[in-house]
Amino acid sequence: MKILAVAGASGGHIFPALAFIESLKRRDPGVQMLLILPRHSAVPQACVNACAVRYIAISAIQRRPSWKSIAGIFRFLKGSLQSVLIVFDFRPDVVVGFGSIVSVPALMCAWLCRLKTVIHEQNVIPGAANRLLAWFSDAIAVSFPQTATYLEPYKAKITLTGNPVRAGLTRVGKEEALHFFGFRTGKKTLLVMGGSQGSHRINTAVIEAISQLPDKDSLQVIHLCGAQDLQGMNESYAKLGIPFRLFTFFETMQYAYCAGDMAISRAGATTLAELIHFSLPALLIPYPYAAAHQAANASVLQEQGCARVLEESALTAQSLREVMHACLGRPETLNRMRQAYAGISRPDAGDALAQIATHTYA
Repeated sequence: MKILAVAGASGGHIFPALAFIESLKRRDPGVQMLLILPRHSAVPQACVNACAVRYIAISAIQRRPSWKSIAGIFRFLKGSLQSVLIVFDFRPDVVVGFGSIVSVPALMCAWLCRLKTVIHEQNVIPGAANRLLAWFSDAIAVSFPQTATYLEPYKAKITLTGNPVRAGLTRVGKEEALHFFGFRTGKKTLLVMGGSQGSHRINTAVIEAISQLPDKDSLQVIHLCGAQDLQGMNESYAKLGIPFRLFTFFETMQYAYCAGDMAISRAGATTLAELIHFSLPALLIPYPYAAAHQAANASVLQEQGCARVLEESALTAQSLREVMHACLGRPETLNRMRQAYAGISRPDAGDALAQIATHTYA
């Protein structure tokens, strides 16, 4: 059996595709896999090891008329031709798209060739590409049940699978995770993640909020701050006098999730899938320029009771300190938030998606 997967350049698309490939390989080691990605993607080594990868020259088309939008149209046409040639050369049985404009040409070509097609939506609100491709797909896998509201005409095709996470993100013991960072037991561990590039506003607000906590000495912090703020954050934490570990990027995130008592984070789909996987209570600060995707994602966890949401417009040191104190200072609150994840956890998401792909072909 041959399966072609197509994903966009961001980790939010690549990591679910990788998790799907890993699950499929476990189910059937003999399956032939090929992954299409846009050129210049930051591809994890695990992705390269999992299957063959082909790159196409494609990028988003800007809506406003400009030279960049014209160049984007030419790249889309070039990438479309490359996608068609890959489909004809590989001759897949099933094509699985993980969103973004990158998936459109391959899925459309597969539909025209009467090949089986599947799409996976990571966010609550479907992106433009998946809204278009829903009509052409044989099956639609979604991460949240609320997504069905936005794909009303295609409900018969929809299956709730959840958002698969990488096989490497396995649970480790709390003490082992703390030891990994050189931390001690007996302190509350805060995990701060400002997105792939870090968030200067979140970084500075966290420092100010911690400085105002009356019990800050009972705290230790793992902070993914981005490269731009690394030096300044290092100096700020040193002045606070609490244990901390700073990273621009951290590969073995399972240690961070298992060490943490609470996370402060953006609300990207992959990040939420990982928070759900590790049942980590969180304060979510949705990225305000993500077409409301992150706000909708965050609201699901808030309604479930797993997380609290703070809009960036309301983000101040005081508002952050109040939430941190209310959660980290009350173990019973953190326990309730952890237990609430049971209602939305889908640990078999990768296997469920792999089953849809193979069942669609059968």
